[in-house]
Amino acid sequence: MLSEKPIGLTLNGNEDILAVCASLTEGMHLDDEERRLLRGIKAADASVVDRAVGLVCDGLEPLGDAYMRINSSDERRATGAVYTPDTVASAMVD
Repeated sequence: MLSEKPIGLTLNGNEDILAVCASLTEGMHLDDEERRLLRGIKAADASVVDRAVGLVCDGLEPLGDAYMRINSSDERRATGAVYTPDTVASAMVD
């Protein structure tokens, strides 16, 4: 579910999201498709990565929230990126 409160992290496009992902996966084994997606993407500023990690540790999903905000439901559906709202997922596992 999209975070409604200010989280102090600004990601304005898919490249910003990918930049954080590139930083987080630096030095990790990636498959061919993951390497293709990150080719040419510059790593995000360390402060942005640190903030994203802190938000995840606080139980938030800053990258997913940004992805849903940046890409319309039609765009996400066309690529198979369909998300279950937190309220529905929580009810399923509780």
